[in-house]
Amino acid sequence: MRFHIENLGPIRSADLEIGDITVVFGPPNTGKSYTLRALYASTLMLDQYAREFELRDLIGTYDAVNLPLNLRGSLRALYVLLVLHALGHERLDDQELNLTEILKELTGAESVRWSFQNGTLNFTARASSDIPVDSLLAPTMDFYRDIVLVRDDSELDSSVSVPELLDLIAEISAEPRRYVKNFADSRRIASCKVNVSFSMRPEGIVAVALELTFSMRADGKAAEKILSKRAMEIFKEIAPSAENLKATVSEIVHRAGRPGHVLGSILPYSIELWLNNMFWRFIDESICQPLAAAHAESYGLEEVRFIPFGRSIAINQLELLSQEPIRRHRLAYGMVYESDVVLHSYISWLSLGRSMIAEGSYDDEAVELFLPVLQGRLLYERSRGLSYFTGACTVPINAASALAGEVAGILLPVLSTRPRSRIIIEEPEAQLHYSAQLLMGLTLAALASKYGHEVIFSTHSDLVVLILAYIKTHRPSGKKIRELVEKLLEVQRLPVEGDSLELLSEYAARAGDLDIRFYYYGPEQDGVQVSEVPVDALTRHIPSLTDVIDILLEWAIGLGDDSDAEDDEQAENGSRV
Repeated sequence: MRFHIENLGPIRSADLEIGDITVVFGPPNTGKSYTLRALYASTLMLDQYAREFELRDLIGTYDAVNLPLNLRGSLRALYVLLVLHALGHERLDDQELNLTEILKELTGAESVRWSFQNGTLNFTARASSDIPVDSLLAPTMDFYRDIVLVRDDSELDSSVSVPELLDLIAEISAEPRRYVKNFADSRRIASCKVNVSFSMRPEGIVAVALELTFSMRADGKAAEKILSKRAMEIFKEIAPSAENLKATVSEIVHRAGRPGHVLGSILPYSIELWLNNMFWRFIDESICQPLAAAHAESYGLEEVRFIPFGRSIAINQLELLSQEPIRRHRLAYGMVYESDVVLHSYISWLSLGRSMIAEGSYDDEAVELFLPVLQGRLLYERSRGLSYFTGACTVPINAASALAGEVAGILLPVLSTRPRSRIIIEEPEAQLHYSAQLLMGLTLAALASKYGHEVIFSTHSDLVVLILAYIKTHRPSGKKIRELVEKLLEVQRLPVEGDSLELLSEYAARAGDLDIRFYYYGPEQDGVQVSEVPVDALTRHIPSLTDVIDILLEWAIGLGDDSDAEDDEQAENGSRV
């Protein structure tokens, strides 16, 4: 995949050919993170949690304002019918034409009907409306501005414009999706059947058709629970007729306030919440999933994960928010990260991986690849939550070393990632010892070769760059890889667990057959120049990283030279004179 960017952060222009493993490196503040986020944004539809987060934010909340029917107005209409029935006005058909229009006005319905049968009042209201998704998308439909914070003159070749998105939506099947659910209050006095259908029309219009059928017990006991004695005394003073029916209904609604505890609070809230969920289910099924499928086919990827810097902190926060092993408190951390799609997505996948550890439902081989660099195992204990076991002791993950938190922060999202996905990582070597940095490089290589992942990461570690360059240029055998891993573990005085190194050694060696690309982000006076570095050149010299070592060595060698000391002494004597 070729990726072109212009005027992105400090980067003037860059062309990157994404390989099986792509490494971006260079000094700080040269646009490496900008590039990673741009690559993530280009495949955002392949991240389930980010996709849901971003589209909810862009399209807006589907709430009572958007409903084709007024739920509380419908309950007031039901209340009016109950009052008229309780007052003995059972032959409402004489006034049907007038009453129909009054009830339609109350509910906002296109049609209403009612009946009294076997002591039960039935009332049905129907309406439809169109939701202009295009106008809601237009002002903010630019994922890059939310994720990458690009400038106005920035260009990214994978950008998705509103017209392009609407064209994709228009191609989706217009077959309506219908959802039905029954609701009832706790006293079983009233119930409601909700029948709603959504369908997609051209130019980004969602057509909604809604039917509400209320049923309420209309016997004396039921009326007493809904209508107070004082209310009935007031209503008995009203003698509705064809001439004053509208005024009577208005008076009933005005004096009733809200139509009873049971009807006025529980039912509308439950119905609105369900309708909101059904709308988003339709959006996901009719827009999100087809768009994700189109992106997957276009890029040849299944999913995408973005693993940001600061993983230990995220794990600690997750432990504070998660009180149970299985339930993932998405509402709680959704509120914490409601303004950041990247962190919202990351913490969601982190939480899912945590639950997989608790349930024991993970891929053993994925965990096995990480054992050498993790230098322990992840466990779940009900009393401690996510824990880190080293063989000598077990501690809660938020009390473990920085290495445990940082490596676990990469492993947990990977556990739920399907093969042939894109995994983007900011500085996977962060807070790792030099030996662990080499082990991390081997782990990422093995992850790409075993699962067919596209692994893209930024780094400040010459060791991670160097180990991948050696794998590509020399293609060491699994035996050679294992020898290196064993020696690295000896540095930490860590025991080797039987055949636990075989899987890592085998697939790290296979990574020599992968397409591994290296891009150096070099600062210039007028911006950052991005250039691909040939892999064979990296085994001799790594730009900026090797340069710093050379500078340090040259300076250290100069410490043995007495010329500076003599100059300082002469300057001091001169000042005394």
